[in-house]
Amino acid sequence: MSKPTEQPLVATTAPIVMVTSIAPGNVENQKAAMQSWLIHGFSIVSLNNREEVNQLQPIYTDITFYAVNRDAHDEVGKPLIYLDSVFDYLREYGTDVCGIVNSDIHLKADSRFVSFIRRQAKNSVLFASRVDVNSIEEVEGEVLWIGFDVFFFDKQLIKHFPFSKFCLGIPMWDYWLPLIVLTKGICLKYVAIPVFHHVKHLKNWGLDLHTKYAIHFTEFFGPRNLSTRLQKMVQEHPIQTRQEINKITKQTQQMIYFGGKTIFITYNTHHYLENEGNNKLIKIVLPPK
Repeated sequence: MSKPTEQPLVATTAPIVMVTSIAPGNVENQKAAMQSWLIHGFSIVSLNNREEVNQLQPIYTDITFYAVNRDAHDEVGKPLIYLDSVFDYLREYGTDVCGIVNSDIHLKADSRFVSFIRRQAKNSVLFASRVDVNSIEEVEGEVLWIGFDVFFFDKQLIKHFPFSKFCLGIPMWDYWLPLIVLTKGICLKYVAIPVFHHVKHLKNWGLDLHTKYAIHFTEFFGPRNLSTRLQKMVQEHPIQTRQEINKITKQTQQMIYFGGKTIFITYNTHHYLENEGNNKLIKIVLPPK
C-alpha cells in the first residue's frame, strides 16, 4: 500500500479517524454525508485505487485520500476496496478509536456524540444500523436493522480480525465482523441511536455477489465442509442454495441480536443520559425473533 496522498498525520491527530471509500458520482449526497462527520470533529480518509484518487481528490478537498495497491475489480467487476486494506491502513495510521462508515451515511448527532463513542469503544467494537429516508431533509425514517453501515472500535483490537476476501460495498462483511468479534470474546456493542441517516437508492449489487460472499462467510463459521457443499449446490441447485443462505443469514441475525452477548447502548439525546445493557434496544430497531 502506498502512503497517504496528503495530510499523512491527520489520522494521528484527529479524535476519531473514519475510513470510507468514496465512489465516483453521487457527488452532492456523498459530499453532504462526509461533511456531516467532519463538522463533529471526525477525520475522514477515503481508500481508493490511484485512478479514482486522481479523479476524486479535486472534488472532495476536505477529505484525505489514500491510494491502495490492489482492489477487487477482478473479483466483482468494480475497483472496490478490500476490508484487509482498511485494517492495514488503520493499523498504521489509525487513532486509538477508529472506524468504518459507508460514504453516503449522514451523521445526525449532537455535540456529545464523539465523547460518547470514545468512552464506549474502549476495548470494544461498536456497530450500528442506518436510518433509511427518502430525502436527507426528512427527520424520521425506517431503521434498516438487517444491515450495519457504521463501525467504531478500539485500534488495539484490529489484530484479532483475520484476513478475508470481503470488501466495502459488498454484502456479508457487516455480518462477518460482529460474528468474528463475538467468537473472539471481544465486547460487542450495538449503537441503538437512530442518527445514521441514508437516502434510499437501488442496491449496487445483485444476488450473485450476495451468494458468492455468503459462501465466503461460511468459510469462517459453521461446519468445515459447508462452504464446499454450497459451492457445489450453487451450480446444480441455485434455488436451494439461496434458501440455505437465507437460513444462514437469519441465524446470524439472531446470534448477533439475541445471542445474549451483544450489549445495546444508547443515550437520551435531550438529557445526555447513557444507558447500556443486554437486549435493551429502541423499538424501531428491534428485529423479529
